Amino acid sequence: QFLELVRCHAMIRVVSLDPKVGTFSIRMKCHWAFRTLNSREECESRLRGVPGIRMPANSVHVEESRVWKDLTGNKDSGDSKTTHQTVYWKGTSTFVIDGFKVFHME
Repeated sequence: QFLELVRCHAMIRVVSLDPKVGTFSIRMKCHWAFRTLNSREECESRLRGVPGIRMPANSVHVEESRVWKDLTGNKDSGDSKTTHQTVYWKGTSTFVIDGFKVFHME
């Protein structure tokens, strides 16, 4: 039931802002969490890429992006986030986003 959901905690910092030219640059760091079906393989070679951000009107550059299996917790006590049916993944991504915005100045 939770296989198609992705959780993202994003932190955004304004790097530059030029109201005369109408340009901006921001840096966004995302912490990801999502689930996939447990294929019971040692490595997940079929997992393609990592979650990303799509903003057609802006230029998005990915500086770093990675995901890993969350194997913390004890499977015997039931507090493990990875179960027999699903694998819990965590990740982090860093983006630099450049764009244009009309700033009304008086």
